[in-house]
Amino acid sequence: MQVKKILLPVDGSEHSKRAADYAIKLAKLLDAEILLIHACRIPVVETDIPGFDQTLSALRVESQLILETYKKLLQESGVRFQDKIVEGRARDVIPDVAQKGIDMVVMGSHGRTNLEGFFLGSVTQRVLSAKPRCPVLVV
Repeated sequence: MQVKKILLPVDGSEHSKRAADYAIKLAKLLDAEILLIHACRIPVVETDIPGFDQTLSALRVESQLILETYKKLLQESGVRFQDKIVEGRARDVIPDVAQKGIDMVVMGSHGRTNLEGFFLGSVTQRVLSAKPRCPVLVV
């Protein structure tokens, strides 16, 4: 099996940062490219609610800030990468993206909160139960 494209979903958590370090090491070892993604969950509500545009803007800015930390890390490492903000719930977005030309997923065992899911985070559990066509390395 050749690993040429690694999916690295991030959320700003410590687990995610460790996964990024591991993905960088793998990418260097395998001469692979990383697809860095962050899932931004946009609320589905009426657009005429006061303050809705500001809320959307704040969510997008937060997503961009989260990605910037990892982009800097990847740039400093010299690893080839692409980055993308994907709208939707991480537990749905990650398996969908993994189906599109990804050879391996490297992700943290938990997200920003350890409250959901005891042994593994709920997003990680959902990704594993979706049975992606490629290996998933949980860090």
